Amino acid sequence: MAKGRARPRQSSAPERVGFGPAKIEISSGGQYRVRLADGRLVAAELSPDLDPSFAEECLRERRTVLVADGSRRAQIVGALQVRSALGLSTDGRVRLAGQDVELGAERSISLRVGDTALTIDADGAVRIAGTRLTIDVAAVMRVLSAKVELP
Repeated sequence: MAKGRARPRQSSAPERVGFGPAKIEISSGGQYRVRLADGRLVAAELSPDLDPSFAEECLRERRTVLVADGSRRAQIVGALQVRSALGLSTDGRVRLAGQDVELGAERSISLRVGDTALTIDADGAVRIAGTRLTIDVAAVMRVLSAKVELP
């Protein structure tokens, strides 16, 4: 019988990662490769509770994610938050900035300051309630409506 090198035994068990921090390095078709704190690069998948767009945001922004052992491979279960989600200043102001800001709701969106409110409903109704309304327009203002009622 000829002697040869023993082949490494292939295991079907997932690589154990425990629970800890990692960085997403690659994303392809719902599968991920994460770099663990010990330097290992391992295959990972998202926990069913984790939104795929959140994982993509973590990849883009190089955020630290949390990984844990899964039944088939490591699972990305969340991310470490190291700053406020919204910019809260020391004077209590919340700032949200971007090239475009989009808010979405299934039923309605309301902005309120004291007794003044702007409400937008899914049926197309827009209501502004307050004690005064000023409209400053530097160019042309057009009002298009099938009917305009002024008391």
